[in-house]
Amino acid sequence: MILVDNASSDGSVELVARNFPGVVLVRNDRNEGFAGGANAGVRAAGTNTVVLVNNDAVPAECWLEELLLALEPEDVAIAASVIDEARYPAAYALGTGTISVIGHPIPNVLPDSASPFYATGTSLAFKRDLFPTPFEPLFFAYYEDALLSWRARLRGYRVVRAIGSRVSHVGGATARRQPDQMVFHWERNKLLMLLLCYERGTVLRLIPLYVFDGMARLAEDLWLVARRHPSQPSGWSGLVRRYGIVLRALLWLVSHIREVASRRAVVQGERTIPDSAITPLLSGKIFDDHVPTTGHAIANAVALLYCRFAGVQTAEETGGRPALTPALPQRERG
Repeated sequence: MILVDNASSDGSVELVARNFPGVVLVRNDRNEGFAGGANAGVRAAGTNTVVLVNNDAVPAECWLEELLLALEPEDVAIAASVIDEARYPAAYALGTGTISVIGHPIPNVLPDSASPFYATGTSLAFKRDLFPTPFEPLFFAYYEDALLSWRARLRGYRVVRAIGSRVSHVGGATARRQPDQMVFHWERNKLLMLLLCYERGTVLRLIPLYVFDGMARLAEDLWLVARRHPSQPSGWSGLVRRYGIVLRALLWLVSHIREVASRRAVVQGERTIPDSAITPLLSGKIFDDHVPTTGHAIANAVALLYCRFAGVQTAEETGGRPALTPALPQRERG
């Protein structure tokens, strides 16, 4: 077992070293986030099969055996556990696993709970020979697991969920302590993932939907703040602060355009299948309608209509099954 410590100061490393001498300790000089921390652990691993588990996840009985069994098929690159979280309804444990075409997590879209679009990094296993450095260091935290799974799919591999492998996850502690950092990395990484993974034509077709999504969310937030809704305790100042951070995330992408282009070239160089085999596994909705509202339902209907108009097939149109699309005769051309 390998334990990666991201420059903690709470004495946890000393506790492990003292009480669990069999654990291999990897100590980072600085906090490299989930992405950098996990990469450090993978570098220290000596096996082709690598299992990652968050420090706030508690595995159930037979967790590891079932996870490794799901990873065995040759065409499977990544296997994930079922994640139980007290803060979310039980339906989310098997309902999660895909995102919208513009990157928002959307539950209960794909018909087969054992075949999610992406594997959550809370508990997953993957084949190291396919991904010697699994996570993009730029991401730090959030969306690094979705990017890894997307890269696997672009190379023609499957991502699966081991239904018999379950972990309980606390989750959200870091986000509550550093909400500004969470907003920045969430928005930046979401867009960065889309820029790295989509073909150029798909990016251009989805820009209007991204703009519509931003306008819809801003309108909803303005309405909630004006009504002094409990979900907006910080009021107008909090709203301005949050959207300022979103703007900072967008500016980061613009100011690092060459670095983004370089990373994109690497991901697109791995591609063996086109986006037309990817988007049918993604949702055309922009809002999670597990608890529906009239505004969300209208916005989702508009988003789905736009996807159809723009020629972007989604899970709602295909039933969550990819269209039969031949492999690309050569690497992605743009």
